[in-house]
Amino acid sequence: MPNNVTIFEPTTLIDKDKFKFGKNVIISEYCHIYGGTGVTIGDFVHISANVCVGGGGSLTVGNFVNISAGSHLITGTDSINDALIGAASPLDLRKVDRSFIILKDYSWIATGAIVMPGVTIGEGAIVGAGSVVTKDVPPWTIVIGNPARYMKDRPKDKIIELAREAYRRI
Repeated sequence: MPNNVTIFEPTTLIDKDKFKFGKNVIISEYCHIYGGTGVTIGDFVHISANVCVGGGGSLTVGNFVNISAGSHLITGTDSINDALIGAASPLDLRKVDRSFIILKDYSWIATGAIVMPGVTIGEGAIVGAGSVVTKDVPPWTIVIGNPARYMKDRPKDKIIELAREAYRRI
C-alpha cells in the first residue's frame, strides 16, 4: 500500500475502489468497512480492531483520528416508515436511507461507541466508550453516555502543537 498504509488481516474492505487513504494509516484486524458512497481517510489515522462501518453512505475521517476497538459507524439505515426492513427482503420493497458520518481532525471515537447516520464529530472532540451519538458533537468537547451528552471541554493547543511536530517528522 502506498503512503505507509497498513491493513492487518483478517479485515474486510468492501468496494475497495471507493476508498481514499492519506499517509500513515493503520487499520487493525477484524475490521469490516463498507465503501458505500465513499470512504476518505486522512493522515495519521488508526482504526482499531473489530470496528464496523456499514450502511452504504459516506465516511470522512480527518487527520490524527482514532476509532477505537469495537466501535460501529452507521452511515445509513433501513427506512422504518414505508418499506420492509432487512437485507433479505426483496429489493423493490426496501428503502435504505443513505447518509454520512464526518470525523473531523483530532477526534477520537472510544471503545465500543456507536455513531449514527448524519453525524459530524467536531474537531478535537472525544466520544466516550460505549456512547451512542445521534447528533453532531461540537469541536473540542467530550461527550459520554446513551444518548451521548456533554461532559467537558478538551484543550486544543497542545494537541495541535503535537500534530505539527508529527508532520515535521515525515
